[in-house]
Amino acid sequence: MMTGDYAMYRLPYDDYYTIVEQDGRALENAAPDTPGFVMAPFAADDDTPQLLIRADRILRKPLPAAGELKEAGKLSTTGDGGRKSYGETFRRFHAELVTGHFGKIVLARRCRYTADVQRDPQDLFETACLLYPRMMVALVVTRRGGTWLSATPETLLSCTDSKYHTMALAGTMALKGKTLLFDMPPERDRKAGSMEWSAKNREEQAIVARYIRKTIEPLAGEIEENGPVTVRAGQMVHLRTDFTFNARSGVTTQQIVEALHPTPAVCGLPVKEACTFIRRNEAAERRYYSGFAGPAGIDGATRLFVTLRCMEITDNGYELYAGGGLLKDSVEEDEWRETENKMETMKKCIVTKRI
Repeated sequence: MMTGDYAMYRLPYDDYYTIVEQDGRALENAAPDTPGFVMAPFAADDDTPQLLIRADRILRKPLPAAGELKEAGKLSTTGDGGRKSYGETFRRFHAELVTGHFGKIVLARRCRYTADVQRDPQDLFETACLLYPRMMVALVVTRRGGTWLSATPETLLSCTDSKYHTMALAGTMALKGKTLLFDMPPERDRKAGSMEWSAKNREEQAIVARYIRKTIEPLAGEIEENGPVTVRAGQMVHLRTDFTFNARSGVTTQQIVEALHPTPAVCGLPVKEACTFIRRNEAAERRYYSGFAGPAGIDGATRLFVTLRCMEITDNGYELYAGGGLLKDSVEEDEWRETENKMETMKKCIVTKRI
């Protein structure tokens, strides 16, 4: 029986999950060398501080057998699900792109859903692990920050044996028809067809990749860059460029994290100005959406992931978050549809149950 704040997480492709539990409340703005599970918001403030669940206890458990999946209930929301509000905010954001104030800016939204059957958070976590083997899945429960479930494809920073890895992940395309076979077992791959990316998606990914490269150059020795490649995350694919490097003498993991977060993939360019504009103009606070989370200093490794495809679980519903990168030629309806597709990742967890 867990008595303190805790996190459960399953790293991509692992067949087990890890529980990190702290006696009492999670630490706020703890020293970076304290081993545990980190959960950081998009922008830290008094209401949403960076939290650390100290590793007072670490348990590892095998994932439950896959079994069959069945419908576990239905979701509902009120009104238009925020469509009108999104349109008004989109036009305000897009005007800043047209005038050249930003080269890119990310617009996020939140939508509250209720279900006819409220699910246990650990049950939702295990369902997410089965549905999304390629992703980092995490359930974080703290009295200070609430209960959050995420299934994310994006690494912010990992470090093992002094070797660092980060990525530029941007551009989004929904899978449908034959492309739903993409990244499946090899005997089915041949039927998947090729991924044809739009100029808008390629430009968005290139913007993020250039920024990541420029950001880590002063902190890193030789940098190895690979990509972009198409990678799958649930029912969507993204473009990804990977960067592997060693830190220069005297550079710490904390310094690299502070330099990278938030990246243009969740914020925009210029980063500082985009972050300020987002916090003043988005319809809802992002809280821990588009922050980062993951184990730090456990078993000699740190694995931090950007908190995408996430929701806050409350006593009477679910707050789902999603966003998308806007460029000057972005179309409102296309961007709205992208956020809807991204919310499907968490919605599927709620309405699907393992038999």
